[in-house]
Formats: sequence, structure tokens, C-alpha cells
Amino acid sequence: KTLKSIWKGKKPSEIPELYIFNDKDNSRDKGILHAKALIKDDTVILVTSANLTGSAMERNLEFGILHEGKIATNAKKLLQDLVKEGYMVKKN
Repeated sequence: KTLKSIWKGKKPSEIPELYIFNDKDNSRDKGILHAKALIKDDTVILVTSANLTGSAMERNLEFGILHEGKIATNAKKLLQDLVKEGYMVKKN
């Protein structure tokens, strides 16, 4: 399953916003951060190496860390700053 199929038919307010790296400088050949982060309600963040697809979750050995509280709030602020500065863009 993919995230799109999991969220199919949900109300817009129930679908998470998805942001990706903005490769405006064609810097992918220099390397990129490969971690994924899922932030819920400013209070919980999951940071993981896992691609968020069913096959990746079922077949791969991945590692993730769940944080709650101020760490999640600080991470959300950091991601908002990255969006504001143009390093991350919303994926439609």
C-alpha cells in the first residue's frame, strides 16, 4: 500500500501535508538528507529511514525514533523555517 491509497477518500483535514526537498540548485549529485519525518499535532514526531510505503515497511529493515514534547515542537519549527526559506516545498 502507498500513503495515497491509505488516505484515499479522506477529508482534506485528515490528510497530512507532504513536503519534499526543493532541488532548485540541482544539488542532488552532492547528496541529500534521506530521513523521513512525520509530525503530529506539534507534540509527536517520528524520524525514520523508512520509505513510507507498504512494501518498504514490510520488507526492509529500517530504524526510527519517536519523540514527544519539546523536541517535536522544535522539529516542526525547523521544518517550517525550511519551507519559508525555500529548501522544502509542498508536494501536491
